[in-house]
Amino acid sequence: MIRFHLILLTLAAAVFLGSSHDPAQEKSAQPKLAIEILDGRKRIPAPIFEAPSGGVMEMGTTDPIPDFKPTGAPLTRIRIRAVMEGDAARVKIAGVFDDSEPADAPGPKYGPVERPIGSYLAREGEKIEVNELKSLGFKPLALKVVRFVPEVETPGPAFAPVVTNKLKSVEVVVLSPVPDTSAYRLTVRNISSKNIVALDVYVPKERGRSGVTTNGSATRPVMKPGGTSDTLIHENRGRRLTNQGYVAEEPSNKIIVGTVVFDDETYEGEAATALQVIGNQTGRRLQFTRAVLLLKNILEAPDQDSAAMLGRARSEVSQLTIDVDSKTVDELLARFPELPAKYDRKTLASIMMRGFLEARQRLLSEITEIENAARRDPASTTLVWQRISSYKEQLETEVRATKQATTY
Repeated sequence: MIRFHLILLTLAAAVFLGSSHDPAQEKSAQPKLAIEILDGRKRIPAPIFEAPSGGVMEMGTTDPIPDFKPTGAPLTRIRIRAVMEGDAARVKIAGVFDDSEPADAPGPKYGPVERPIGSYLAREGEKIEVNELKSLGFKPLALKVVRFVPEVETPGPAFAPVVTNKLKSVEVVVLSPVPDTSAYRLTVRNISSKNIVALDVYVPKERGRSGVTTNGSATRPVMKPGGTSDTLIHENRGRRLTNQGYVAEEPSNKIIVGTVVFDDETYEGEAATALQVIGNQTGRRLQFTRAVLLLKNILEAPDQDSAAMLGRARSEVSQLTIDVDSKTVDELLARFPELPAKYDRKTLASIMMRGFLEARQRLLSEITEIENAARRDPASTTLVWQRISSYKEQLETEVRATKQATTY
């Protein structure tokens, strides 16, 4: 079962994505320095932690250079990694190059790839100019290493939600606070006669919304008839800057049970949300179908040792494209005549490409697991073949179950 959070981000804004530091260590050793982006916008400087923790900040690109003609996949995002190195900060800049947009442009498409751009060492008060961006068609990025100042935040009102269930196929069982947190646990039950493979629950905002979509599959539904599902809900409020520090915005105090998708790809609730789920699942299923044939050919190739088999599997899976067939897009759109106008072919193609990409990442993760198992048991000559064969059968079962469920 896969859970993903729906988060609305402004591409031009820098977002602190987090770090691998231990929160307990952070309390005893607050960071001394932080990274500030010098573009005239108000942002909270991102703290820099001691090695090996560090942190990652991601932002959109700087302003493009007029009339620049890029070659290859375009730069779409910038990642900033910083870690303490003595009394200075080691700042590494990487670019995310993504050939998937525009979604309806001809392929082949492989999706986002991160490449290093520059590495810098700076002390408190020193500026960094990332001039390497000019060769990529963008104006330089200016950063500054500053003294870390702990943020003062005035607590906002408590989150005291009321649940609104817009669906007939599920019923709310209970909403209960999670002890020692600001989260709530929502339990709902499937009172329909179908398997539910996706459940979308969200908190409405003044601008957009935040929430959780719980995804399953035809072989592992979120809820069978009569079954229940738990969703943890956090009120992720925005903040505004005042003379007293950052103040949390008023909570909406609402939780909406908005959409479910069934294993036959029918749905109840919001068409746009259902299409996101179904489009994503369609992309994953099509990628897994390609992977089944790929793994079959690898297993049937003669005279391969474990290393060669794994090497070939990783290489060929890495080269699986995320291209979307226009006919598939049109057929899926035709099933959703009630969609808002913004959900055009290009939007749906982008959704499906994310499914292709997620499936490829899942395949590569499984290959990594098999590689790790082979290292733990190097004497076994059949382990790799058995694990790849078992995984191929698992994918075949998943694809077959979905096709059977969606036969109208």
